[in-house]
Amino acid sequence: MQGQLRKIHILSSLNPQAIPPSGKEIYYYCTRKLFPAEIQLIQARGLKRYYLKSLREEQAVAFFEDFDKFWDGVIKDKRPEDRFWRNSVSSKMLEWENSVGYLALTPFTITEDASKDAMELFILPDSRQEACIWHAWALGQGWTVVEDNFGLGQRVVQEIENITRSLRLVFLFFMKKWRAGPSFIQLKRKAILVITLFYSGANLKEKYEDLFFGNLSEDIDRKGMDALFMGDGIDQKQKTKEGWPVNIYSLMSWFDFFAGLWSVVNYRASFIGCSFRGVDFSSILEWHARRFRYDFNLTAEFFYRAVGRVSKKHPFEKMLFPFEGNIFERGAIQAFRRANPSGVIDGYSHAVVYPLNLKLHLTLLEADLSPQPDRYLVCGEHAKNMLTRIRRIKVPVISVCSLRSIQRKIERIPTLSREILIVLDGVWSTTYLLNWLCEHSKVFKGYKVMIRPHPNVNGQRLWRQCPDYSDGLFSISHRSLNDDLREADCVLYRQSSVGVMALMNKIPIIQLNIDLPLSGDPLEGIDKGRISVTDEKGLREALGRVPDLSRSLSLNPQEALAQVQNYFVEPSVEMLNPFMELYAEKV
Repeated sequence: MQGQLRKIHILSSLNPQAIPPSGKEIYYYCTRKLFPAEIQLIQARGLKRYYLKSLREEQAVAFFEDFDKFWDGVIKDKRPEDRFWRNSVSSKMLEWENSVGYLALTPFTITEDASKDAMELFILPDSRQEACIWHAWALGQGWTVVEDNFGLGQRVVQEIENITRSLRLVFLFFMKKWRAGPSFIQLKRKAILVITLFYSGANLKEKYEDLFFGNLSEDIDRKGMDALFMGDGIDQKQKTKEGWPVNIYSLMSWFDFFAGLWSVVNYRASFIGCSFRGVDFSSILEWHARRFRYDFNLTAEFFYRAVGRVSKKHPFEKMLFPFEGNIFERGAIQAFRRANPSGVIDGYSHAVVYPLNLKLHLTLLEADLSPQPDRYLVCGEHAKNMLTRIRRIKVPVISVCSLRSIQRKIERIPTLSREILIVLDGVWSTTYLLNWLCEHSKVFKGYKVMIRPHPNVNGQRLWRQCPDYSDGLFSISHRSLNDDLREADCVLYRQSSVGVMALMNKIPIIQLNIDLPLSGDPLEGIDKGRISVTDEKGLREALGRVPDLSRSLSLNPQEALAQVQNYFVEPSVEMLNPFMELYAEKV
């Protein structure tokens, strides 16, 4: 590709002087939230976001070959007990587009995009270190770097913002510890430690049902054992009630708490010569290891300290945790192994699985060096096959069941409401998918469109980050998920497990393969009642096929059910046994 045909601007902020008055192949790409002035400028100039194209199979294989070599260089001197594994940079993909792993994937994907011979791209990086990655990549690919205005001033601002964020997080966690109060634990029988997360809304219910493990505590009790559920409230602001999980902050002394704060705030990682496709990532690895944009590092450290403290006092036979590839899981594993070497650990994969989630990807070296459970329990055969395909696992993987409450049959009355339910992902970058839907909103003419945000992401805040949004395009759903599915003629999703629930209830699903360089579809390979689309034309055609898909699902529901019933398998005595199995002598 000729450099003069592809131009790049690397900007700390979008400004009118940098943007040509018009041009069909002018795009912007950002890994941070847009400023209000930038959104207004994008609207005024008609700029369009650059959406990443899906890599072909051979391209994806090439990416992982290069990425694994790069990642092995990053972790080569780490050991399972290393502090590094409790830092977000070790996950490869926290927080999604804001991660080192995704930053390696993005330029790779743009390089492989042969659809645009000429293009002018405005990059709005999240940091000076990221700007350097884009600059080095552009020069290496023969692009013309028109402007790179990240200088000393932006770096100073970046450091000041990081200090401010660290102080804010310290205060927030101080309040968590203050509100938690002390906890006193009494265990009289053999006991299992269950690590979890929970929403404060659970405190409003009569009976606690765990977000991941459902009513497993009752099954453990019937087995003649005790279960200690302990975790952190995702949005928790109050003490937990009796029968609810023990708050991890209530298990730590104030000395432990401040020691944990000090450990995270002062952590510095050093990386040398860590290059991906000729671009040195060492500086951005070091920056991501010490930045405070997110609270993952603090959460992982406090899980490590709380699990270690409670495991020393109580010799648990086993630890269970919800496996998603997050660093707090690794912190819990490290602490449990250190305090209770004879105990066993099961990771429960309860959610959807797909290749784009690089947190799930392991290199061969990483499988040996990183903290790992003794077994993986997976919610169904389909999920097991996906997990073993994308993760190099050297321990047993056992297909069990889904412990979450999943509505497998919703009473629906067929209507002609032409209502479409669009289910958003649980990460902030879902705003880019939402913007694509706004760009192509004409395809929904004649339909009632309901948007269902994930509980982790505020819907109104998503709208404000969409330059192509205007009032009245879509409506935000405030109904229950069951009510949304009851009214929907079809469900549009990208990575959500709601697609599985929809098929269980004979509702056609359309997977939006938009801005996904690697496959993000948890239902990849399922063809009954499901269509995957990559552009506006495909979406328009898919919507036109919805009535036929509905009739087919109604007449032959078993065809679709046969494909999805093994994703979230229903609980049974046989399927529940592995959760409570004590197998220390086997490990």
